[in-house]
Amino acid sequence: MSNISNILVTGASGFIGSHLVENIVKKHNVRCLVRVNSDTTFLKKLGVEINIGDLTKKQTLHGITKDIDVVFHLAAQMRKWNLPENIYRDINVTGTKNILEASLKESIDQFIHCSTASIIGPFKGKPLNETYTSYNTRNVYNKTKAEAEKIVLSHKNSIPITVIYPDLVFGPRNFNYLPLFRAIKHKKIQLIGNGDNFHQPTFVSDIIQGFMLVFKNKKAIGEKFIIASEKPITSREMIYTIADEFDVKISPLHIPLNLAKMSRFVIEGLGQMLNYEPPLTQAIIDFFTVNHAYDISKAKKILGYKPRINFKDGVKRTIEWYTENNLL
Repeated sequence: MSNISNILVTGASGFIGSHLVENIVKKHNVRCLVRVNSDTTFLKKLGVEINIGDLTKKQTLHGITKDIDVVFHLAAQMRKWNLPENIYRDINVTGTKNILEASLKESIDQFIHCSTASIIGPFKGKPLNETYTSYNTRNVYNKTKAEAEKIVLSHKNSIPITVIYPDLVFGPRNFNYLPLFRAIKHKKIQLIGNGDNFHQPTFVSDIIQGFMLVFKNKKAIGEKFIIASEKPITSREMIYTIADEFDVKISPLHIPLNLAKMSRFVIEGLGQMLNYEPPLTQAIIDFFTVNHAYDISKAKKILGYKPRINFKDGVKRTIEWYTENNLL
């Protein structure tokens, strides 16, 4: 019996998706679902099967899961400033429902759903784990990702399901955190508040390790796993570690939290009036104030997961890629 599987990856042209495809195409047949306006340059170099479709439109998904053994569902609308709620809902909720229904029509061995650790909460002083009893829906991204997860889990008796929770994934080909790296390099950043809130930034290769450990793993069926770095670090540690790699000095002055909150309304209002993304948004305030700290012991125990790249080394590799591609 062949060990080669037929894999479908949604969100294949995205940051995590492209790394996942790059990894699994070495041993398996990969079908990628991408939108018509997606940049598929990298995927074409890998020689994978590319299918143009739209998760929000069922008619474009006809046959997408035919002969597929495992589905990696990574496609999602990430958090962006001033984006209407219906766009999040169409992609994150309706899109998940549509690809799940397409999978239910076939004999899929495993449906691996990429959720996000940020929906787990609220944080109450100790690292969060997979036994959460409530969702953190402080923004529309989290709200719709939580709804998508509920839909997936509601079908766990009909199709083999595994849910992965990444947290703050960074590395080569990540454009979401490029503005942060640029701001630090050019010393155009100041911490909001005391910078003592936690993040658990995880290098992309460790996230891919987590995906591959649940892939066709019977122990992973019906389970949820947080895949993150070994331990959380503060926003201040993050900023200063990146600054050290750039060999720049960041201003020791912090913007008081109350001032940032009050200013945000005015600054975002101007951004809406003048149609530009403002330098201070609720998402930026959240970055410096909301705690993200997670317990990865379940993934370690059941999957044998072990983070390999620490934040400093990951930052170095990320900056090297940004520099090689003239992005900084």
